[in-house]
Amino acid sequence: MLSAGSDALHKNPLPQGIRSVQAGVLHAHTLIASFLRSACVAGNCASAVFLLHNPDTSPFILSVLDEKKRLSFKSVSLEPKSIAYSAFTKRCSVSSSCIQTDSNMRIPKTLAAVPVLDGGIMWGVLELFNSHEPDGFNPHRIEVLENFASDFAFCLSQCYESGGLDFFPFVSRDAISKDLLSVMDSLSQGSSPVLILGEEGTGRAFLARYLHAQSPACVLPFVSVQCKTMGQSDSDVAVLLDAAVKESEGGFLFFDEVAELSQKNQEALLSFMQNGSYSWRIASSSSREMEAAVEDGSFIPELYHRLSVMPVNVPPLRQRPKDVLDFAERFLRSQNRALGKSIKGFSSQAQDFLCSRAWTENLHELRLAVSHGALSCGGDIIQKNHLDYDSSFAVDSLDLHEAVTEFKRHHVKAVLERTSGNQTEAAKLLGVQRTYVSKLMVELGLK
Repeated sequence: MLSAGSDALHKNPLPQGIRSVQAGVLHAHTLIASFLRSACVAGNCASAVFLLHNPDTSPFILSVLDEKKRLSFKSVSLEPKSIAYSAFTKRCSVSSSCIQTDSNMRIPKTLAAVPVLDGGIMWGVLELFNSHEPDGFNPHRIEVLENFASDFAFCLSQCYESGGLDFFPFVSRDAISKDLLSVMDSLSQGSSPVLILGEEGTGRAFLARYLHAQSPACVLPFVSVQCKTMGQSDSDVAVLLDAAVKESEGGFLFFDEVAELSQKNQEALLSFMQNGSYSWRIASSSSREMEAAVEDGSFIPELYHRLSVMPVNVPPLRQRPKDVLDFAERFLRSQNRALGKSIKGFSSQAQDFLCSRAWTENLHELRLAVSHGALSCGGDIIQKNHLDYDSSFAVDSLDLHEAVTEFKRHHVKAVLERTSGNQTEAAKLLGVQRTYVSKLMVELGLK
């Protein structure tokens, strides 16, 4: 397996810009899918759902596997009279039987709710329906399920503590994003290359991880290649592909900003695809106009046509206004963990401020604003003035790009001062890789 800690991969150092993520270790999405696939076996029952508790918000996240074993998510609240509510509040398993008076009614004959507990941490509730055993969910079966749920809870805790990827599954309220995720759900079941197009910071890498997590290959490695930050060697991609083929039976290769690859690296990738290495699925992304890159000779036409079998366009954040608060809440959770704070959310004025901005740099800019707000907030609610970085320092230029760059300089400098220059700690606060902090310092003249 290719993984972040795989010794086999690191006998020879991989080129700069390549990150290998074992989804089964770091991605809660994949853990939940695996859990639900096994729950019916452990419970000897017809179906199961998982209600993930998010301590930062009141709703639960309902996770359900469809007939193709793909996960879907929905925000729900528990009914006080439900057995799931009872299992959650009392922290003990509950089972019951229902009398069906009408065979056409879709009411489960037997059901059980098992708390997913890791010590004192309550992650949620596993609900199971229609036991195949004549006496329903008997005490022995409940004990098996409690042990099963406990093991899962431990894995969730490990996943949460790793901080490698945002923990809670993304539940969008925006119609455009819902349609986009639906498209990715459909594409996840195939093996064709997917090209994700859109402005920088629109969430293209997030969608690539989502595509992998929803696919049958979700337990296989996800290897992310940051084409912009790769070394100057023209053999980087060849080294990566050779290591991938030797060390794993398959997986998912994601080339972020693929248009930035050198000609030789493009040729290596094209050769790999021509040779039919179909055990590895390839996805790529670009913020550049790929057809223009082909026309000006900087990108190989055949490689473009192979990569763009299934193109997906990601709209900018300003066209998905309902996503702004969803992502802001996710970024705030990350900042709470990094800063050791317990900020509950945003004031109504702060929410209006977030929703009214154009977010020219999309999620990058939004993340910086929320980070700034979390750093500035001394209470449990972020106010508008905590987010309005224009009031924190003067920007002489009216040019939008220069103004955003100046904000980045101000914010990164403030974070580095807070961490006494420790780039690793600064990276945690900013929610980025440590190597990117070094890159930012050079770009912003802070080094």
